[in-house]
Amino acid sequence: MKRLIIKEFVIIALISGLIGVLVAMPIILNNSESLFLDLLGSFAVGMSIGIVSLTALYFVFRNIGKYTFWTFCLLTLMIGSGTFLGAYLMGERSVFNFLIMILPAELIGNSMAAVIYKRALKINERLKVVQEKFSQQR
Repeated sequence: MKRLIIKEFVIIALISGLIGVLVAMPIILNNSESLFLDLLGSFAVGMSIGIVSLTALYFVFRNIGKYTFWTFCLLTLMIGSGTFLGAYLMGERSVFNFLIMILPAELIGNSMAAVIYKRALKINERLKVVQEKFSQQR
């Protein structure tokens, strides 16, 4: 079980890093003095947002309450603030550029989370069916 969770975190981190690069790419290509370092920084920021968001979502959903709406609101807040903070730390100061990065990050990140959520619901439903079959056989 632990191996599966670690594998999921690694996959989410890598995908989030790619999203970070994709979201920052228009700004980097337009303004970058050091393309490689900016792409690497964007990848690191994306990975950080993905790991922190996934950890927070697991914590909130499992320990505080299974409120899907509020969980996705928290995710939206984390993606937006993480993207803003990462871009700010990398030297971005234009409000327009922040919006260019935050809006696609929100769209892609929330879409990815929705797919993961729906997959988890399907897996849980299948697990319930299997548990019911085993309990009937006894």
